[in-house]
Amino acid sequence: MLKKLVFSILISVNAFAGISRIAEKPLNIAEVTPIYLSFGRASMLSLPCEIKKYSIGLPDGYKVEIDQKTKRELTITMSGDTPHPSNLLVTCDVYLLVFDLVPNKRSHQASLKVTNLYENRKTAKSKRKIVFER
Repeated sequence: MLKKLVFSILISVNAFAGISRIAEKPLNIAEVTPIYLSFGRASMLSLPCEIKKYSIGLPDGYKVEIDQKTKRELTITMSGDTPHPSNLLVTCDVYLLVFDLVPNKRSHQASLKVTNLYENRKTAKSKRKIVFER
């Protein structure tokens, strides 16, 4: 019993240890990127390309606003204390970017700045190919 408790605590600590409140990274357009949100806190998603449009899976649970001046930033907030995850689809120039919005009471990502977009499909001969760089 004690082993199970210690193991589950270690797993939960390790699962949230890799979540940075402020992150800057390249984005693989062939994968889904999670964004961890807490109720009452905003998150800023900055992209290297102009956002053409976006769609959200649960519009009642999350609010998304595009920066009308730059068209490169989205502000994401939870509309209520929703326990349900959702997805966010963003068309950035000609690329479709897929994000999972994950409610989390312990960890929150305040800022995710995407430095460039690349495609790296999981095949034996795949190479990282930058598709958009600012």
